[in-house]
Amino acid sequence: MCARFREKGFEILGMTNDENLDAARKLLDKYGCQWINTDAASVKELVEKRFRITAYPTMVLLSPDGKIVSAGQEGQPGLRGPALEETLASILKP
Repeated sequence: MCARFREKGFEILGMTNDENLDAARKLLDKYGCQWINTDAASVKELVEKRFRITAYPTMVLLSPDGKIVSAGQEGQPGLRGPALEETLASILKP
């Protein structure tokens, strides 16, 4: 799915709250997750103050100009699977 929308400017930035970023990277590599991943400490101010993220996992969809389009936490299907594809298709129209 990522490749399908990448040419339209879609990118994923993953953040982990795990203290061991190397362990998180190994897990991402194991499952073929090819996106930028960082630890929460390096983006702490952005996460806590701008996005007000207090629980993990949390998904945030930003427009190309940096505005929050959609956000959700675990158990909210809006940014997963087919629902994510539908949202991206509507936002990233040709």
